[in-house]
Order: sequence, then structure tokens, then C-alpha cells
Amino acid sequence: MQKQELCSIQYLRAVASLSVVMFHLTDRYGGSLLVGSSGVDIFFVISGFIMWVTTADRRVTPADFAKKRVVRIVPNYWIATVVTALLILVKPNFMYGHELDLSRFVGSLLFLPTLSGGKILPVVLQGWTLVFEMIFYALFMIALFVKQQYRVYLLASSLIAMAIGHMAAAEPHVVAITNPILLEFLAGVLLAIIWKSIALAPGAASALALAGAMGLALSEYLKPDLHEVLKFGVPAGLLVAGSVFYEKARRLADIRLLRLLGDASYSIYIWHVAVATILQGVLLRLHLPLAVQIVLEGFGTVFVTCMIYISVERPITQFLHNLVVAKLATRTSDQFS
Repeated sequence: MQKQELCSIQYLRAVASLSVVMFHLTDRYGGSLLVGSSGVDIFFVISGFIMWVTTADRRVTPADFAKKRVVRIVPNYWIATVVTALLILVKPNFMYGHELDLSRFVGSLLFLPTLSGGKILPVVLQGWTLVFEMIFYALFMIALFVKQQYRVYLLASSLIAMAIGHMAAAEPHVVAITNPILLEFLAGVLLAIIWKSIALAPGAASALALAGAMGLALSEYLKPDLHEVLKFGVPAGLLVAGSVFYEKARRLADIRLLRLLGDASYSIYIWHVAVATILQGVLLRLHLPLAVQIVLEGFGTVFVTCMIYISVERPITQFLHNLVVAKLATRTSDQFS
């Protein structure tokens, strides 16, 4: 707890990334596991929660915050973008006709909202969520310029104003980047503030988590036309809230496989479409029964993306952390010594 390492957060990251993999896998084969897309909502709530918990009551400058976020997010995404672009160039028909041009490629690298049909469509298709992550990080970095007691008001007013502006905006790019899904980051921030202030009994926390899980499982079937923020965002918030409050009250078992999947969740999320596409091409040549192919593709995608985390993301992130973040920490400690 003192190191801000919550098993529940890692486990939820694992669940979120696997949910998105299942969503795309079933969609690829003509099925429909729409609730799997709620993994994005879980990620957003977690992001808001973690950003507040890891910066509250600490000396974190906006520049230090930005550099840490760049080290964490950018290198792996850039590599995935380049690899996916090469796949599109080599096998455009196998990439479902996904178009590639210079503006889309550069826009993807810069986390700009490259639009297609009114939707954000970067080279890495699921990278649209990183556009919103970067918007939230930019707002959070600005909030770090003010005293901690005022930060939540700045964040809340900015995110709520963007959500309201979404309904009045006419320009497509403005409409795209002011999606009310940004409010899920705010939900995570508010949850973090409450979590740091109070405790809940394990039973109450379990009830929250159960309500969130049931809400996610049933929302698509009970209220299919409800806005995603209400349909998935609210139960995702309840699930995260119940999980972190439960762990605050009672220690969770450290399950190594779930922790690994949580650690690898970013690589799983960023790489799974490209990896699954390659695996599908290989498996089609084996003429396996469809059910066997789907299972092998699913497990193979998770395995390969975990290997990418171990062999690519983790060493690069650690290297850059030692190069950039560790120097920042040393410099800061020198200034306050």
C-alpha cells in the first residue's frame, strides 16, 4: 500500500485487457461480445484513480509528470504503430482494408485525432483511446500547476465543460475529442480522493464490486441504446471502487499470473489486433476446426503480447526510466537536501 501497488488494480487491468481481446476476437469471427469493449471504461477509471493516488501529497512537477507519462506510453505505442503500418503496406487485404497515408501515420505518432467517418481512427485501431488518455494527461499536468486542494476543481470543471461542449460542437474534430467518455477519468480521480479519505467494510466493498460486475455483464442486454458512459462507465466505476476499497480493508492474495497479465496489459491492449491478425493468417493455413482456431488464436495472442511486454516494453521502459526519471528524482532530492 505504501508503494501504491494494489493487486486489485493489476487484476482489473488484466480483466480489462482480456475483455478487449475477447471483444475483437469474437467480432473477427462474426460473433458479438459487446460487453468486452467495457475494458476501455475500466482502463479509464483506473487511469484517473492512479494519476491522483500517485501524485497526491507528493512533490511532482508538471514536467516530471509529463516525462514519466511519455516514458510509459510512447515507445511501445510507436513501435506498434510502425509494425502495424508495415503490415498494412505488405498485406492490406488481410488488414481489413485499413487505409494508410502519411497524415494518418504522423497523426497516430503524435496522438492526434485522425478521423474517418467521424471517428478517431489511428493506424493502431484501438489507439483511439490513447488520444483521450493524452487529453486527460495534459489536463492533469496543467492541474499540477495549482495547489492540490484546487486541482480536482480544475479537472472537474474542464472535463465537465468538454462533455457539455460535445453536445454543442459542430466541427468533427471537436466533437471527437470532447466525447463524454472523458468523464470516466474524473470518476477515477473522485474515487481516489474518497479512497484516501475513508474506509469501507469488506462486505460493503464486495457489494460495490459485485454490482459493478453485474452491471457490466447485463448492461448491453438490458439497455443497449444507453450512452456508453452510463452503460459501461458507471458499472466500471463501481467495480474499480469495490475492488480498491476491499483491498484497503483486507489484503488480497498475490496471484502471479494475474499480476503478470496486469503488468502486460498495455502491451496486450496495444498489440493484440496486429498479433491476432498474424496468427490468424498462420492458423488458416493449418485448416483447423473453427473452434480450435479461435481458441488457439485467443491464447496465442495473449501469450505473444505478454512476450512483447517482457522482451520489448519492460526493458525499454526500464532503460528510459533510468535515463530520464531516475535523473529527475536525483535532481529533485538534491534541490530539497
